[in-house]
Amino acid sequence: MNKKVVTSVVVAALLVGCASKEDIEVSESPDLVIPEGFDELTGEDSFQVPEGNREILADVPQPPITVTPKASGTEGNQDPLKELARDGNGIMHIYTDQSFDVTWEATLVAIERSQYSVVDLDRTKRFIFLNVGEDGNEISKPSRSKKESLRIYLLDTGLRTDISIQKNETELASADISEKILTELEPLLDL
Repeated sequence: MNKKVVTSVVVAALLVGCASKEDIEVSESPDLVIPEGFDELTGEDSFQVPEGNREILADVPQPPITVTPKASGTEGNQDPLKELARDGNGIMHIYTDQSFDVTWEATLVAIERSQYSVVDLDRTKRFIFLNVGEDGNEISKPSRSKKESLRIYLLDTGLRTDISIQKNETELASADISEKILTELEPLLDL
């Protein structure tokens, strides 16, 4: 059926339904009860707050804190944060307020500019595998290197991205190896 026929059938059905001979009774609306202390003219409450305990019964939610990365080189804006620092265990990390995507690309470029090279990438797990073993020396056997190689891990917290060096998926690399690699990569990160 075409649209004109369908529209005509719907309109005809509505007209037949509206043209019925029965009258529909409408009940009267109930009386409006205005509480005492309510000013009818202004529509404002004039109720008194009872005296007594004024203890706050619930925490008032605070609005979320949002951090917006600022473009570098623009007047009045600060440069984005990029900080080389130690965590509570003394392990070196690079903290940045840039998004994961921006930090991922900048890290790949920094590795390309450094003495290290990328063996493999796993963006879903946020790993960049390097040609460096746990001892900090270059791995020469590419066939077994992914298993043995250190990896850069990018942790996206929503407000910042944390770059660290790991031995495997759950264990950080030693403090001296992390410091050596991240100290070299930090100035090469163009964030």
